Amino acid sequence: MSTGRSAQPELTQAGLQRAKASRKALGRPEALTSDQQKEIIAAHGKGVSLGVLATQYNVSRAAIQRVEKRAA
Repeated sequence: MSTGRSAQPELTQAGLQRAKASRKALGRPEALTSDQQKEIIAAHGKGVSLGVLATQYNVSRAAIQRVEKRAA
């Protein structure tokens, strides 16, 4: 099947719709499990810094901040 650049967006959308219809998880996997996220929220509530938590869970400070933001 020979497809040009003009057909690419339609093929991409069709593939995404098929994946959604079969209930596939789309996107990048989460770096932290839900249990880890709960632990992070509890630890930060007790005063543990974002930097310490990021090092402990081997993720960026931004990832820790996203966990906090989603929990709020």
